Amino acid sequence: MRTLSGTWRRTARRTLLALLAGLLLAGLFAVPPGTHATPPSSAEGSTGAGVGVDAGPPSLPTDGAFTVRAEVRVEEPTPYLEVRFQLRRPSGALLFQRTEVRSDVETGTVTAEFTRELADLSLPAAAYPYEIRVRTEVGEPRERVVEGHLLLHAPRPAVTPVALVIRVAEAPGIDPAGNFVVDPAAPGTALDQVALVAGAVVDDPRLRLTLGIPGMTLDAWSRVASGYTLSGPAGLVDVPAEDETPRRYAAALDLLREAVATGRLELLDVPYGDPDIGMLVETGALLDLGVHYAHSRSAYLAALETSPSAGTAVVGDAMPPGALDVLAERDIAWALLDPGPLTPSDEETVAGGVWGLEGSKVLGLVADERLTARLPATDTTPALMRVFDRAVSEEATVPLVAAVEAGPGRNHAVERVLSLATVISSVPWADVVTASSAAAAPPNGTLEPPAQVSASTVAPAGYPSEVVEARRYAVALEAAAGVTDPDVAAINEVSLVAQSARWAGPDGSWSMADRGRAFAAAAVRGASELLDQVTLTVKDVTLPGARGDVPVSVANGTAKDLSIRLVVRAGDVHLPGGGTELLSVRPQENLHTVSVDLRSSLSGRLEMELWAGEVLLDSASSTVRASYLDRLAVVGGVALLLLGLLVYIRRRVRAFDAGKMR
Repeated sequence: MRTLSGTWRRTARRTLLALLAGLLLAGLFAVPPGTHATPPSSAEGSTGAGVGVDAGPPSLPTDGAFTVRAEVRVEEPTPYLEVRFQLRRPSGALLFQRTEVRSDVETGTVTAEFTRELADLSLPAAAYPYEIRVRTEVGEPRERVVEGHLLLHAPRPAVTPVALVIRVAEAPGIDPAGNFVVDPAAPGTALDQVALVAGAVVDDPRLRLTLGIPGMTLDAWSRVASGYTLSGPAGLVDVPAEDETPRRYAAALDLLREAVATGRLELLDVPYGDPDIGMLVETGALLDLGVHYAHSRSAYLAALETSPSAGTAVVGDAMPPGALDVLAERDIAWALLDPGPLTPSDEETVAGGVWGLEGSKVLGLVADERLTARLPATDTTPALMRVFDRAVSEEATVPLVAAVEAGPGRNHAVERVLSLATVISSVPWADVVTASSAAAAPPNGTLEPPAQVSASTVAPAGYPSEVVEARRYAVALEAAAGVTDPDVAAINEVSLVAQSARWAGPDGSWSMADRGRAFAAAAVRGASELLDQVTLTVKDVTLPGARGDVPVSVANGTAKDLSIRLVVRAGDVHLPGGGTELLSVRPQENLHTVSVDLRSSLSGRLEMELWAGEVLLDSASSTVRASYLDRLAVVGGVALLLLGLLVYIRRRVRAFDAGKMR
């Protein structure tokens, strides 16, 4: 991909910074300065007053002091205003209470501040709930209650590693010809969300995040950046690289490359088409997983000039033993896994963290169910509370792992992750780490991987078989033309995209199945157009003797040197060279011979087939006979042998009879 000019780099960076600043102002990207990291909740009443709470930093040491400030907005004059603050132990027992009372309060904002030293209380590290109750008397008493937590940590706390993974889940926006059927200029794309992540990592050296992007997605973004063709109602429209959308994509890829180069944005090794492991298992195509990884690594090098880490994440987050074998062959050290398929029984659950997987050298980085469930929430409070619970537990140093998906319809997921990561980076009891760093922790133990894995969603009837056929033809063409052939690479890529689970869409309804089917049909059509040009011709043959060669003509109508398999089935005829031969055929006609031995047979029939991989290219048959003179000589020889044997027997019988008469 071409290098951006310095001007465009600066423009892209300013645009991203402006976006991040907007998110900060909106309260989506980070906790506003001076406010509590876990925003208090309100029990709505009818006080005629709004209450804002500033509880200081995200957490405090148990030997420090807290200051909680309540700002009460009075909208109607009231003769009486009461603000009561209560802090309780985790058990619910009252720990501290103070009340401030004001009389004859006019409209405006009233501030009440509550401060307390903590050292003399000898409190253990925990989350301490507090309540602020505001009471006014405008006609009749009215109350409003605001609740929150003070997070108190040990003066020298252990540090909990937290790995946050962002996975791009976006269906391909192209057709098999490489034209875009979804406008790359549309808002809300995964590219914008990934650019937000990359910009945050580049600008904040505290952040360490993990990103999973399928190779097919990077390929599509690179195509846009170099200029693309949009297919729409008006036909095909060419968009040159100089236009705004290609420049925006180029700037985002440039920023992503810069973020990965910092070492603080980890790039997972994601299979090229992002297939569903369960569907690969169900269709007998699990070995295709290795092909996906090979294509993805090429995509990473081409788009980002880098290689991925030794970790992976797949659709379904489950790995049967066969898939683990594929990972081991690809030097993948660990996989992000869901604890569900690893659960030993209904009564037990698998804790998140690092686990060994029985029978494999691949490790499982098991996601924490509670953190994963809380991460997409409207605010980061539930997720942060889960991290704090781990930080003050006996397993404080066991890593927590969670993942969210980025893409259309998930516009706020990335913002939540960045918000949580920013808060965690500011506390002494937790640290944001890459997933590979979390996977380096000591394993909790060993688990048995699931023997079977089911597909995450149910594909439409016939869809899996169409994808299997596409892969069958792609593999056949690769076997014939070789992996380096450009047509092989293109058709292989199309067939891998057909296997993508992303055609199911975010809701799993397979609303884009027809687009996936188009890729499968294109792979079959493209491979067939080449393989159908290979034909086989044989004729009936009369041999001069019992042994001989049968001529075979293989016509190669392509411009490629092909490697194909000749299979001969011969019944009673002996084949000295065996029934299978690998042929190298050049363009046009190729002559070959098959050695046969009729032995004592007068004739025999040969059935011949040409195969590429598991695809039958052509078949033909030939009847093979020995010449009549040769057959007569054979028959005469046999007759003479039998006659000689008869004479010998007759003489022996006469001699025996003569001996008896004496």
